[in-house]
Amino acid sequence: MTSASICRTKEIRGHEFPGIIHNGSYFLTGLQVFADGLINCWQMVDLPMFKEKLRRGWVVTSIPTDAELSIHGIGGVGVKSPIWTHTPKSLIKFVQETIKGLNPRLENLHDCHGRDTEEVNGVR
Repeated sequence: MTSASICRTKEIRGHEFPGIIHNGSYFLTGLQVFADGLINCWQMVDLPMFKEKLRRGWVVTSIPTDAELSIHGIGGVGVKSPIWTHTPKSLIKFVQETIKGLNPRLENLHDCHGRDTEEVNGVR
């Protein structure tokens, strides 16, 4: 008997909200938070890794006055008198509450083991 490679798929619910990525420049993007605890911030990460992305400035909650914010497919805008909704601490709390709202028992949370890439057949 030969074996075949198969896979299952499962729909994981989530929410998306505006966020800012600082990758050289500042980019308005959708941060996606899923019921399994994964967060997409241009990289799929778990909550501890998201906290580290925030601490290191990959995800930011504000940008300097007069800096440009790039909006994909639209262009860039200069920030003149911003009023920011979140601090790093409040963003973490918001993400945690979002995960808990999607998964009240916090069951089957994904653990990335500190890696945001996976190698498959020698390709990352």
